[in-house]
Amino acid sequence: MDADPDGQEGAGGGIEPAERWGIFGLEAAENEDCSEVKATPEKQYGIRQLANWILDYADGLNVELSNMGLNKILFFAYEHALLKYNRKLTNAKIEAWDHGPVFREVYRSFKQHGNRSINDRASVYDPLSDSLKTANTDIHPLDQEIISEAIKDLIHLPAFVLRELSHSNNGAWARVWYHPEKSNPGMEISDEIIYRTNDSGRLSQ
Repeated sequence: MDADPDGQEGAGGGIEPAERWGIFGLEAAENEDCSEVKATPEKQYGIRQLANWILDYADGLNVELSNMGLNKILFFAYEHALLKYNRKLTNAKIEAWDHGPVFREVYRSFKQHGNRSINDRASVYDPLSDSLKTANTDIHPLDQEIISEAIKDLIHLPAFVLRELSHSNNGAWARVWYHPEKSNPGMEISDEIIYRTNDSGRLSQ
């Protein structure tokens, strides 16, 4: 069995907002120590790692998340980081499903819960022990700030409201779902599509 990227990538450094650190956190702001900031385009988080961090974040607020709600929160966090900070949090593929954007790995990790609240954590394959282990939540503090900024208000919304937000007529999901320009067999919501639609109403708040 191949090693799961969620079990291998770890935090991968982090990135402060683009205006301070540069697009990938490699340009130090004057008089600031960036020795701990090693983010590069090749160092993203595993999607199950991000999912587990968000579930822990929700628990801290006494908020329950379903599979659908978690997938929408993950998408909004990804979209926010990409559009506002040029920060690509994960290499995981985003797909347009009937109920909105979905990370297939996250859906599969929690599909046993149906539309009920998630009460466990996603696991990844550990090649060293040849077994499954809970995906770590080692997210760099700067990335935690970016994610929190994106989801602090959204996370309190019911899943059906998050679904409606993800179905915005001007959003990336709609562009893929209705694919007016050309066929998209994989129904992938790519970074290019997110940039082109730039449905950033939530980002300005």
